[in-house]
Amino acid sequence: MVRLCSLLAKWSGLIQCHGVSKKNTNQHSVKALELLSNIEKRCQQCFRLLLDPAGASLTALQKELVVLGHALEGIKCNTSIVNSRKEEVAESLRKLDAKLQSRAPALPLPLGSLQFDSGEQDQSPVEHMSTIAQVALVIGLRSNEIPATIESALAKFNLNYKTTVFTTCACHCTYAPTYVPGSNVPIYPEFCTHFPTPETVCGELLLDVHANGERVPKKTFVYHDLNDYLASLLSRRDIEALMDQSCDILAASLLEPPPHFVKNPFEAQFLREFGGPIPGKLFIDRGDEGQYAFALHVDFFNPEGMKL
Repeated sequence: MVRLCSLLAKWSGLIQCHGVSKKNTNQHSVKALELLSNIEKRCQQCFRLLLDPAGASLTALQKELVVLGHALEGIKCNTSIVNSRKEEVAESLRKLDAKLQSRAPALPLPLGSLQFDSGEQDQSPVEHMSTIAQVALVIGLRSNEIPATIESALAKFNLNYKTTVFTTCACHCTYAPTYVPGSNVPIYPEFCTHFPTPETVCGELLLDVHANGERVPKKTFVYHDLNDYLASLLSRRDIEALMDQSCDILAASLLEPPPHFVKNPFEAQFLREFGGPIPGKLFIDRGDEGQYAFALHVDFFNPEGMKL
């Protein structure tokens, strides 16, 4: 069986084209195009091996794909011809990734409960800091250790949850990011393809271009992963107890008449009769498991506009 080796050592260097002369820029462009051609050749070799029953294993090809993705990401030369060629090679890698995914054996659907590791939610970074650092975070005695941004503050308290950043059009259509295999740099579409009416396409520009050539969304929508959110709730024992208590109190009151005034959803008739995942048992009959009800809140806007 063919064993694919990793990329040559010459791919380990990064190509930088900023702040250099025109001659050096041309030289870097030539080198970048040579690297892109090598990546394309190795990608095509992977396609040929997929057609050969005696070729490389899927695992080996997937490892090679990751290496090629890192090599592509390492090419930093920012000229139009390089960027155009780089997009062509990235498309080849995406097609190879799709081909490998289609060849992978289908996994059976999971049965039973969903296992999600919430161990990191139980870790309190504050407990591992010195006494001085803890005081500095709370009352600001040492300003150099106080977070300068909201992002760094959330990270110190383990509140930077797992999120997905969507780019959003002015017509409110959202687009999820895609990634080149082996890269964590998000890629977004350049134009909106939503049809506000059956006859017209929106076509609005979705990205801004910075001075360094980086393309970033004009408007974003941040989606918080539901599994991570639920894990953060269950890592708080007091909150978990309150969530379980809601079902237990309602289950104990089923023999009593419903209240005349409903103060929360667990006093409503719907949850008193709502069936659980096991046929014949109520949702609130949770046994030793946790069963949680979520409310979906939706904002409504007047299509004619709001005037005061």
